[in-house]
Amino acid sequence: MPTPWVSVRLLELRRDRDFHRRKAFSSNSQYHWRMYRKLRNFASREEKSLKSQYYCKLIEDAKNDSSSMWKAIKQTLPSNHMDTNAIFSNGKLHTGFIDIAEHLNLHFSNIGKYLAKAFRNTSSALSKNVTSAYDFKLNPVSVMFVHKELSKMKANKAIGLDKISARLLRDAAWVIAPSLTYIINSSLKLGKFRSHWKCAKVTALFKQGDRTIMDNYRPISVLPTVSKVIEKAAHIQLYAFLESHHLLVANQFGFRRGRSTPLALTQFTDEMLTNMDNGLLNGVIFLDLKKGFDTVDHTILIHKLKTMGVSGVSLPWFQSYLTSRFQTTVIGQATSSNRRVSVGVPQGSILGPLLFSIYINDLPTCLKHTSVTLFADDAALYCSAKSSSDLQ
Repeated sequence: MPTPWVSVRLLELRRDRDFHRRKAFSSNSQYHWRMYRKLRNFASREEKSLKSQYYCKLIEDAKNDSSSMWKAIKQTLPSNHMDTNAIFSNGKLHTGFIDIAEHLNLHFSNIGKYLAKAFRNTSSALSKNVTSAYDFKLNPVSVMFVHKELSKMKANKAIGLDKISARLLRDAAWVIAPSLTYIINSSLKLGKFRSHWKCAKVTALFKQGDRTIMDNYRPISVLPTVSKVIEKAAHIQLYAFLESHHLLVANQFGFRRGRSTPLALTQFTDEMLTNMDNGLLNGVIFLDLKKGFDTVDHTILIHKLKTMGVSGVSLPWFQSYLTSRFQTTVIGQATSSNRRVSVGVPQGSILGPLLFSIYINDLPTCLKHTSVTLFADDAALYCSAKSSSDLQ
């Protein structure tokens, strides 16, 4: 483990401490034992002081950058990383890394599907004839756009199953950009998202509790880095279209420019206080949509995109983007086989959050006598009344 706080004085104290320790053990001299304990305590106090100063400065320097701040705080916390050595599946304990990877991959790929089955099937009730006052089609991108996106890539991004790093794409941007532009524009023109960009590399992040229970792991997906360029192009165009025509409800504060958690809390608090000033009681239900991103029904989402005006080959492009996806789970050096993911928006994607916002966009209109504040997959449903009985 790196120890950047270590000073020359600390190294000298450690050296003298170890010298007297060796002498004390070899001669059993009281002098050397006394010097060893004294220097051991000095070295311990010095290291604690240097370590504290280092992390205080690290956090202070990062105070204006939330990403750097979080990285600094994580360094001060004890590591929670340990190898997954065993898991329970179907009442049986599995210990081999390949076996563990296979069962975790099966669990991660099925959990969204099983939860989605519990929902009432509404896809059959969708209108067959959909008309929209607007029309949206994905436009081709320029070489300059592709080069710019490649050049902005952060070199430390995790590498997907294609083993193409962000550093390589960034450093070779001028060489790659023309060919990648052709591939992207062909995809948009044909309405097909390349199958090579649909397979996610999943790692299992332990949350808390019993390490043998699969529900105590969170899947972290890494998609092929090169696919982020076409996703960014589609996101920029679709988001601009939705905002320009005010198609996203004002109640949604997640993943939108000019909106944030503090703004959502301010609006929510303001309504609560206004109701109280008017002598009304407030009733609030806070919802965390469990596995919300993982349970999105593709048929319903495509229908909603169509009602918003997505048309032409752009509609089958989004259909192709969502469907026929696969994932493989990696545990240590062990890699599972591929498994199909049939529901949800892609984890770790650029388009995923926006598509989820579209999916739940009509939630506020479905609620009678109730207001709602949305932030991604978190929701606060609230209403007011003069009495608790009316509130119920």
